[in-house]
Amino acid sequence: IDFGGKDITVRSEDPNNRAVVSATIIDSGYDIGVLFIFGEELDSVLSGFTVQGGTGYGIQCGQVGGAESSPTISNCIITDNDIGVYCYNSSPKIINNIIKANITAGIYCDASQTPVIENNLISDNNIGDCIGIAIESATDVAVIRNNTIVNNSWGIYKESG
Repeated sequence: IDFGGKDITVRSEDPNNRAVVSATIIDSGYDIGVLFIFGEELDSVLSGFTVQGGTGYGIQCGQVGGAESSPTISNCIITDNDIGVYCYNSSPKIINNIIKANITAGIYCDASQTPVIENNLISDNNIGDCIGIAIESATDVAVIRNNTIVNNSWGIYKESG
C-alpha cells in the first residue's frame, strides 16, 4: 500500500478489536508492506491491520533523498518483517500497536526529527541481535513513552552523538 502523499485514513472495520486486526492482513510477501514516502503528514493514518511478511520493512516512513513523511500508525499488529517500522527523516506517531517477532528491529528511526512512540507492546524481536527500538544518526528528539518492551535481544538502543 503506497499512500502517495495523500492525507487519508486506511483502517480495518474495527481497529479496537484485536480479533478483527489479526484477521485483516497486509502481507507484503516481499519487500515493503506499507509506504509513507511522499511527504505524508499525521493526517495520513493506518489503523487496525496486521502488517506482516516484509523482507524489507513492514512499514516505511520517509526515505533517503525523499520528503519527510510523518504518518500516524495505530492499533496495528506489525510482525514477521525484517524491520517492523522503519523511519528515515520523519516524525511519525506510532501508537497503540503490537510490534513483535521482527528480525532486525521492531522500530528503527534513522535521522528522524521527533518520532512519537507511545503505548505500544514491543516484544519478541529477538532473532540474533534484534533491537526493540533503535534510534540512530542525528534523530533530534524521540518521544518514547508508556511502552512495554519485553523479550527483545536489546530493548532500546540509542546511537551516541
